[in-house]
Amino acid sequence: MRYTFFLLLLVLGCQVPDRSLILESGLVITQSIVFSGDTLRMPTPKDMHPAILVEGEDIVIDFKGALIQTEAAPERPNKFEGLAIKIQNSKNIRLRNLNVRGFKVGIWAESVEHLVLENCDISYNYRPQLKSSIYKPAAEDRVSNIQDVIHNGAAIYLKNCKHFELDSITCLHGQNGIILEDGEAGKIMHSLVQFNSGIGIGLLNTKKVEVAHNAISWNSRGYNYGLFNYPQGAGALLLDSLSKNNQIYYNDLSHSGILMPVPQDSSIVYRGNTFQHNNWLFAQPAGKFQVSPFLELADSLRLPAPVKPVRALLPPERFQGELYVLQDEWGPYDFQYPSIWLRHIDQDDQWTFLVAGPPGNYKVTGGYGWQHVNPKSGTLPATLFATAKPGADSVRLELEFIGEASIDRFGTPWNRGATIRFIFSETKVDSLHQALLNGKFH
Repeated sequence: MRYTFFLLLLVLGCQVPDRSLILESGLVITQSIVFSGDTLRMPTPKDMHPAILVEGEDIVIDFKGALIQTEAAPERPNKFEGLAIKIQNSKNIRLRNLNVRGFKVGIWAESVEHLVLENCDISYNYRPQLKSSIYKPAAEDRVSNIQDVIHNGAAIYLKNCKHFELDSITCLHGQNGIILEDGEAGKIMHSLVQFNSGIGIGLLNTKKVEVAHNAISWNSRGYNYGLFNYPQGAGALLLDSLSKNNQIYYNDLSHSGILMPVPQDSSIVYRGNTFQHNNWLFAQPAGKFQVSPFLELADSLRLPAPVKPVRALLPPERFQGELYVLQDEWGPYDFQYPSIWLRHIDQDDQWTFLVAGPPGNYKVTGGYGWQHVNPKSGTLPATLFATAKPGADSVRLELEFIGEASIDRFGTPWNRGATIRFIFSETKVDSLHQALLNGKFH
């Protein structure tokens, strides 16, 4: 076994960039390497020992679109553990074309100088199952101590890194997207950080970082239009009071909370942090933080012209506006799969629903607790009305969808024409009515 391990290290040490290597768990990479674009499926880790460790200088790693994925059940992202890639004590590292699924942390870089991550998709990793509802907020849902990534997870975590660049990164449907701590002189550009239930991008004691041309939108928690609004510390961007001289420009920060401390003397906190030409629409204030207008119109910063701008907003056929900030126990809804959402209950006990998803057709196939449901079929998006039976203590609607290809909340793809079943269920009708009377629901 010791001899085999020595040979493995020897192979890696002698690897030249134009050769391919099969992806395996436990690799230690010390020189440039090209992988063959495989899929590595590994048992769910029990600790934070990385699947692949990178350490050294002047290393280029091209994964050629390879996927590193744990065998954990995708529908239980709150059970994800482990670390896919760790880069430590290194200099001049370039990593590209990697996909990571099913981990607590995707990429962890610590004490690295001149780091480039490009064209990586670190989506559908750890996120908690939220407990807040219309009835009451849950204290455990509050986002806190985001630098504790071992507990809270992150798609990408950079600690004590200098002169770094993150370009064309995708972080969807996790808890936290990109967290920078004690970093200096870096860039986050042309990236999609969306539909996370914690922080999109967090800057903690970070200096001289440019965040530009990114879609950092639809990152929220504790908010569901018309149902509840519990400030719980989630948002598109977190900028702490120690961060300074950062430039935030040409980003979509919409449909999210924006987290910035608001002290009595803002000049102490916003030391050279400059914001220009960002989209703040439909951003929700959160707790002791608020959407900040400080320096938004500052003319002291010379901004480069938009180059390779990311398409920051959802396509025009998608819903936009706070009316469509919708969340369930796994975080924000992305309209990529069929789903039904309660919108309103009137005095005659008529329930109004939004049925949303990709282009296609739906029909009601079953359920109970209703006198009338209308319309029972149609195309998406649709508004559906249902009148509850008098005295019903629970109600349920069962629907199915056939239409364009989709991908569900856990990253599972569905082919075009597949039949997808989905439901609405409420077992506390009396409590729901009481919430309505108390003004918690409208």
